[in-house]
Amino acid sequence: MSRINQLRPILASLRIWQFLAGISVGLFVFSMVLNAAPMLSRRQTSSSDVIRSLANIDRLRIAVDVVPEFVGAGITIEEVERHLQRELEKSGIEIVGEGGANVPTLLVRAYVVTDDQVPDGITFAYYLRLYQDVHVERIQKRLVVPTFRLMLLHLEHRDAFADQAIKALDQMVDQFVAAVASASEVR
Repeated sequence: MSRINQLRPILASLRIWQFLAGISVGLFVFSMVLNAAPMLSRRQTSSSDVIRSLANIDRLRIAVDVVPEFVGAGITIEEVERHLQRELEKSGIEIVGEGGANVPTLLVRAYVVTDDQVPDGITFAYYLRLYQDVHVERIQKRLVVPTFRLMLLHLEHRDAFADQAIKALDQMVDQFVAAVASASEVR
């Protein structure tokens, strides 16, 4: 019986890693499904076209959508919006309200996954999409479509969630701003 008691901590640790690996694989598959449509098209849009679509962005609308579990874990939608706005404005991008024609919209969605078997673990993801007004020649119409996507996934201890969620948001904004700067230089 003592041999089984010795193995229990090891088995519990393995369950945690299995859970985290399962969550990671699940979120990876989820992101692949979300991004499948562009991969299935006949004419691939080159990544340089995607980056080029970011050139000279100096104004944005922002929208934030978070699952209730994200708020329940310690971050409010208002905190995410304020932080997102502050970081974008620091980089020189003006945030506008609902008015203004042809202003791209930056949508940030936040997801959280937890498991009762791993009470101290939390997995969260940010999914960023930039929607822009584009002209589609084939149908001679202007449409609002996502032209840029970015996803960040983090596995954290529950106690570190709030701090790490803000750091991850900073990281994602930095990547977006770097892409805008790169596109604006090359254009």
